[in-house]
Amino acid sequence: MATLPALAATDGVIEEMTYALDTLKLDGVATTTSTDDVYLGDARYDPWLEEMNRRDVTLFAQPVPAKASRSVDLGVDVSLLEFMFDTKAPILGIAVVLLSIHLPVVVTSCFELIGSATSGVAVFAVGLVLAAHPVRFSPTV
Repeated sequence: MATLPALAATDGVIEEMTYALDTLKLDGVATTTSTDDVYLGDARYDPWLEEMNRRDVTLFAQPVPAKASRSVDLGVDVSLLEFMFDTKAPILGIAVVLLSIHLPVVVTSCFELIGSATSGVAVFAVGLVLAAHPVRFSPTV
């Protein structure tokens, strides 16, 4: 599997992907779901998502914590929370890109507003759940 740096220069990423898939004969491509809260559905990813689609390559997306969730201390690793919430938005974004769906500006601006708030809301909701149902750890397996 080729690991590609998110938000790197597009030409360089496509060259690395080509080398990894054609020369090294790797099976797929891996990257993170976002970098600095720029998700895979962002237009900057379009060229290499289109290239992966053309090649019928499998994409493995590793969830990473959003900036908003890094400041919340619930006593658990933030990545545990982000895994649940950070995979759905990029998958939807990739589907929109691969299906060449161009959304109106009014829709994309709503998504940007929702997207900027969801991490904080998700962490708050998880906090409420954890407060209602305390997590207990036991040394017994």
